[in-house]
Amino acid sequence: MVELMHPEWTMILHSTGKVIDRNDYKDTVGKFVTQLIRKDVRCIYENNDIMVSHSIVAFSNGTVEGVMYVGMHQRWKIVSNRNRFHTN
Repeated sequence: MVELMHPEWTMILHSTGKVIDRNDYKDTVGKFVTQLIRKDVRCIYENNDIMVSHSIVAFSNGTVEGVMYVGMHQRWKIVSNRNRFHTN
């Protein structure tokens, strides 16, 4: 995934509002993301600048949540991500 990230890539964590960069992602979040099980992934909208998708994600602790992904693109690399988790 890191190969697809623009050198200035950032991600805003919905739970805290904290902004992380590529190095933070590789060291922490990247390891966590590989443990997720994504189901019913669907692209809601995409063009040269943005991609919006929705999926159902099962976490290692047994919880299942809907996740809205918004990725900003620049020169075919992901510049920033925003993920939003929705629980019942």
